[in-house]
Amino acid sequence: MMPFDLDSTNNQKLPGYEVLSPNLSQGEKFQYQILLVEEDDNSHLEIKTTVYTGTKKYLKEKLPGIGNEKIDNFPHEGLDMKAVMKFKKKSLDDKMFINQYHALRRLLAARKLSQLIAETWLRDDQIEATIDEKTSLVDPTISSNQETEIKEEKVLTLKIIRKLFLSANRPPDRTKSESSATKSDCQMIIKKNQESWRNICLNLLFCGQAYYKKGDRYIEVLKSPIISTYEASCFFSFQVVWNSFVGTLEEIQQVGKNQPPFYRVFIPYPQRPNVVEKVDCDDDGLFQPILTADTIKNWAYSQDIVRKPKSTEFPFAKKKWNSKDGIHIEYVSPPYPYLPMSCAT
Repeated sequence: MMPFDLDSTNNQKLPGYEVLSPNLSQGEKFQYQILLVEEDDNSHLEIKTTVYTGTKKYLKEKLPGIGNEKIDNFPHEGLDMKAVMKFKKKSLDDKMFINQYHALRRLLAARKLSQLIAETWLRDDQIEATIDEKTSLVDPTISSNQETEIKEEKVLTLKIIRKLFLSANRPPDRTKSESSATKSDCQMIIKKNQESWRNICLNLLFCGQAYYKKGDRYIEVLKSPIISTYEASCFFSFQVVWNSFVGTLEEIQQVGKNQPPFYRVFIPYPQRPNVVEKVDCDDDGLFQPILTADTIKNWAYSQDIVRKPKSTEFPFAKKKWNSKDGIHIEYVSPPYPYLPMSCAT
């Protein structure tokens, strides 16, 4: 989906934008942003969005329900590669690892976004049924009440994500900010004069800094970030495209000293085609490429690494990366027609 330079993308160095050391990125002066989504019966999609900007201390005071531990975890590192290709310090000396790691991370991020879009196309009952079917999505040791809560939360967060896609290409409804900070303190936030401000809700969603307030609860909307905090704040400007099934990535041309963001990402979110329960054939017995509920579900919930040899899933790779064999990529884009492909190029 996107270019990467370092193992910790929160501290990538870009032209015209100096980045401090990883240790300093945890400093108390740094500002971060959180998207808060709340119910609003007066709006078209029945949600309202507020972006909070400030230091960790400020965010803890304004949003205590999120919990200090989660805010202390900022900035987020983004995509979790452990299941596919775990990064270790000694890996820096492995030329094959370095050659493949950054490309794989880019491709896996594209796959994750495509799967997320597909997941938002599922009905509530299909999501719940999938959780029942796939033990990997639910800890078998939990109680039935906890399992019910997990199902309800999963359905709820996917509805919120769907609404954020549908309400894209416009700024948040409200903003709440701490006093202005220095340039160095603002490396992890999006400013109102940046192109990416218009879709800051998606930026914060994808880096795992979006929450939905339900009563007194603050629910993390996307538990597994696709990009890092720094990528969200400085790398990418997102734009949703309603009439395409293919995502694209382009460099933002700038005159003079470069300022973030540096890449423009077009995310496909077309109207979902008619979905049938099973595949149909025409009079000649030929397959009709009509989207079925199973094809959406199979792609949305396919694991990154194949677990069963004869599985119907579409893994990113058959086996985890190893220094002897490297890794063999299987599926980055969906194998079915009419499922949106993300920005893999």
